[in-house]
Amino acid sequence: MGKSEDKGKKALLIVAVAFVVLAALSFMLFLAVAQTDFGGFEKKLAVIQVKGDIVMDSTDFSQSAGALGLVQQIDDADNDGSVSAIFFDIDSGGGEIVATHQVVEKIRETKKPTISYIGSVGASGAYYIAAATDYVIADPFSVTGSIGALWMLPNVKKLLDDFGVKMDVVRSGGLKALPNPFEEISPEQKQLISGMVSESFEQFKSDVLEFRGGKVSPQSLSQITDGRIISGKQALKMKLVDQLLTREKAIKKAAEIAGIKGKPALKEFGAKRISLFDIFAQSGHAFADGIKSSLEFSGTQAIRS
Repeated sequence: MGKSEDKGKKALLIVAVAFVVLAALSFMLFLAVAQTDFGGFEKKLAVIQVKGDIVMDSTDFSQSAGALGLVQQIDDADNDGSVSAIFFDIDSGGGEIVATHQVVEKIRETKKPTISYIGSVGASGAYYIAAATDYVIADPFSVTGSIGALWMLPNVKKLLDDFGVKMDVVRSGGLKALPNPFEEISPEQKQLISGMVSESFEQFKSDVLEFRGGKVSPQSLSQITDGRIISGKQALKMKLVDQLLTREKAIKKAAEIAGIKGKPALKEFGAKRISLFDIFAQSGHAFADGIKSSLEFSGTQAIRS
């Protein structure tokens, strides 16, 4: 009878210990998922890179920032329970206005604090993205500004004339197939394109004034809206940026804004491991694109910022 009771007590003890261990593991799992500030579960700073020409979409090997990918990364960071704030690491001279607008609108929709850092270059559309964030930091020697819009119109008519090649164009209206690289642009066509560029430009200026929350006056902004580039130091004087720091200190400032104490843990978004297969596949794709581009010619260019 005594042995039976001992066995029962041991079994009960084992069950009790197992329950405690299971409860402890469940609690730890909960903390890991919730990413609370207890113990070693630190809140993180999401890092999203905006590098190269801003386009709507980009491949893994292209030196460009794909807007569709950036929008997804912003969404992922904003919905990640371990992330306290989003840090945009910018090094870009701008790009397509439509692509840039996708990123700008997504930044304005985020629930978490957003901080941008302009490194070597953060001009035109790249500054547009930076201005959309809650706090803008730049390196003192960075290049920024270039606030404006343009539409490039290639013209190969003279080249074709030199080779005795003539392109006949049959169109339903005088403004159809615009722009056409095989003929001179007419005043009417130029006026139409100028109107579209001006519309984009005015929206760009209006958004910068709104995003900067009254820090930049229309009079101050008008001094540099001729498309000129300016340094980080000049941008600070004109209130286009909030602070001048190195990247390391900018990350510390972002952590401070996010309420993270000490050196923040960083969580890179958009980074992808490249395999040997990816390299060969992308090389083949790039080669095919090159052949295709050499066989086709399109004079149409998107409005750029």
